Amino acid sequence: MPILNTNINKPYLIDLQSSIINVSNNFCQWDYNGNDQIRERVFAYELYHQWSKIKEQNLDRYIGLQLHGEIGKVIYRDVYNNLGTRHIIKNTERFEPDLVLHQSQNSKEENWQKLIVELKCNRPNEKETIETIIKLYHYILDYNFQFGAFVSVNSNNQELLNHCGTISNDLTDEEKETLRKIYLF
Repeated sequence: MPILNTNINKPYLIDLQSSIINVSNNFCQWDYNGNDQIRERVFAYELYHQWSKIKEQNLDRYIGLQLHGEIGKVIYRDVYNNLGTRHIIKNTERFEPDLVLHQSQNSKEENWQKLIVELKCNRPNEKETIETIIKLYHYILDYNFQFGAFVSVNSNNQELLNHCGTISNDLTDEEKETLRKIYLF
């Protein structure tokens, strides 16, 4: 299996990690009639708030960049690379990222497409994990993001890596390199 990244060593990724740490546990686990989407949205809002505070303390690093939540960077494809897994994503599915650090909606230049973030507040099963990785993979390809981040609030990286065991070993070097741009939190 190609290795997804857990070595957090880039400034924006370090800021994201600090933001996650700064989110109170109150936003990580609470019940809302079993609705994971509502829980995820509340966590995302608080993460956005914490990251915005870090951004304001480091304005020199964020010149020209905007942090957006649930913005319409939608992927439309007839065929999605399923990375050798059995998980097929239909072309009718809409993907909209939870958080995006970029210059604007009008730019696809890699220098200005910093980080795209997908969140899960439930403990994702293998299917949800792989589909999230596939989404991030395609955001990196289609929008030239430098990095993708999969933030899974109530699970651990080893659990996510175990789910990723179905990703093929027969990927091209380019596919493997794109996967290495995806970080797990």
